[in-house]
Amino acid sequence: TTERAERMAMLERQLQNDLQPLKSEVGKKFPRVKDAAEHADRCLRDLGERSGAMTDAEIAAGLRASPEMGRVALFAIETKTPKFASLGLVYLTRLTSHDALDPGSFPAVASALRESAEGGDEGVQLRALQCIMAAMQAATVLASRETVLQLLEALLVMTASKSQAISNTAAATLRQSASAIFEFVAATALVAAASTTEQTEHAAAAVHAEGTASAVLEELSAIAGGSPPAVLKFRPHETADGVAMEVLDTVLVSHAPLFTPGSALLEVVRNHVYQALLRKLPRCAPMVPKGPCAGTKHERSYPHVARVLRLAAVLLGNFASETLTLSSAVLATVIVWASPNATPAPWVQHLALEALLSFCNHSRFPEHVYNLSIPRASATGAPEVIAVLLSSLQRTVHRSLAALAASPPAPPAAVAAARAQASALPPPSRARPAAGHLPSLSLVDPPPGVGAEGAVLHLAVAGVCSVAS
Repeated sequence: TTERAERMAMLERQLQNDLQPLKSEVGKKFPRVKDAAEHADRCLRDLGERSGAMTDAEIAAGLRASPEMGRVALFAIETKTPKFASLGLVYLTRLTSHDALDPGSFPAVASALRESAEGGDEGVQLRALQCIMAAMQAATVLASRETVLQLLEALLVMTASKSQAISNTAAATLRQSASAIFEFVAATALVAAASTTEQTEHAAAAVHAEGTASAVLEELSAIAGGSPPAVLKFRPHETADGVAMEVLDTVLVSHAPLFTPGSALLEVVRNHVYQALLRKLPRCAPMVPKGPCAGTKHERSYPHVARVLRLAAVLLGNFASETLTLSSAVLATVIVWASPNATPAPWVQHLALEALLSFCNHSRFPEHVYNLSIPRASATGAPEVIAVLLSSLQRTVHRSLAALAASPPAPPAAVAAARAQASALPPPSRARPAAGHLPSLSLVDPPPGVGAEGAVLHLAVAGVCSVAS
């Protein structure tokens, strides 16, 4: 026994520690939990003694073939008691973080996590979020499309929580989970490309992983566009579209190389992501105060418009040459919003100019402008696109200079400080600027300085310099 204890793998020790309170503290009130915990403990010890497993990987491989190991967690969650549900989720997180869960139990586990997401106890919800994040790192879980969609469903439910801590953590976990899904797509594609044997199996796994990612993109695009998802059993709440746009932004920026011409992922971008954006653009336009095209107060709020225009900049920068007609329509709208006097809200022009500057600074901008054509402009290509861009930016510069010239002169000390600050700025770079933090969806008014004449002038001049270079 002493020798066995010395050879025990770390995972085995941790699981035994997790099972101990489930065996000793449930008492007679939940005998099924106690029995399941004792049975799981015996199975764990038998596995170690029978196989002589000494590493965590060997223990995890053996546990994946033991369906009874996850039952204790499910029984503990079913008690609806925060203490025991949390203990069960800790144990379940341990299993999933080592990819040691039996694939046959995935549906029951996903259902239990969905129930935990809808519960009212914050401690249980936070434990459920930890478990979902661990599950989204496990290869066997990511290979199950149904499980992935169910876990995303649970995360979306928790983004609607009245607790700011839960909703923010759920949104962050959703972004990380989406990135994990696309990282898994890249990993399976590399394995399929490098394999010399069993090529059919690896190729099928890569195609399946891409199909899962495509399904996730389709569901998120529907939510971002304000429509109910086709598969997920989730009723979108008021800010769900903003959360979905954040996730789309993260995925499209971080995993752009996966969206190759002819791939299923690029087709989803063309047929779903762009369509969602084109549905949203007219609804968040402040120049449409009433009518069937007018959006809700939330859709026309500062944080929502910021997300829509950020997504527009990402799509234009990464996919304009592959989606010419759609991108031309998006670019025309952004240019109109960036023009002076086009919108009653100066902050909308500010956000539109930021989107244009991000597009102009993108490494693929020279390629895109030779392919795009702006509606109502000549169809000969890039010169007209550049002319429209420069014309809009030039009008903005002239208007801002006129407005600043008409304003009272600044004190000499303020002028000297502004000149010193301007001289310290680094020279402009064609590198894509790092994306800033998106404003909180609970924000009502734009921050101070957004839409100010000086800020608008700075963005317009930077845009002119970027296009001219």
